[in-house]
Amino acid sequence: GRYMHAMAIAGSELIAVGGYETGASNDVWRWNGSTWTEGRPLPEVRYMHAAAWDPTRESLVVFGGYNGSFGVLQDTFEYRYQRRGRAALTARFMFGAAGAATSTITSVSAVAVAGGDGRDGNAPVPGVTLSAWDREAYVAEAANTAPTSTPAAISWSTTDAGTMARLFTGTQQELALALSSTGATDGTPATVPSKVAVDSLEVTVKYRRP
Repeated sequence: GRYMHAMAIAGSELIAVGGYETGASNDVWRWNGSTWTEGRPLPEVRYMHAAAWDPTRESLVVFGGYNGSFGVLQDTFEYRYQRRGRAALTARFMFGAAGAATSTITSVSAVAVAGGDGRDGNAPVPGVTLSAWDREAYVAEAANTAPTSTPAAISWSTTDAGTMARLFTGTQQELALALSSTGATDGTPATVPSKVAVDSLEVTVKYRRP
């Protein structure tokens, strides 16, 4: 079995990082109470290191340990789960209305105007995906899956209390959104970089004060 790995609690999940089995490892796994899911690996193998979850930045902080050649590692870095694809735009919004800290958010909506061309600058991308940072990764929320060589509108909204509790984080009630080229008709981000032009991104938040 594996030993000399690091573990951290991330909300309702458990994250296991690196360690030593038949050799030093750089893999990352998370446990949701019933299933292990493999995440993006660490930059290099390490064991006998430390890890802690930062709930404000929604990331795992990894420090030190030993590498595969028994060398001492003295680095500290921030690890985040990441889905495939490269965002054309990432934006972070702070809900700064009066009484925001004690208010209940009842709905959030976003409208983006974005499009672009393929990697070679000629073929249009299959569409543009609007994603929201959801605890550990950008998760696709809406997409325009028709070829859009010119910018077109993408809209998304939710009134689900559980979703909004995950998407708005920190004392500043921050919401992070990203726009990226769509790589498939199911709206998942593209696996290769593409040119995406973003004309606008508008976010509307409705809330109820106590």
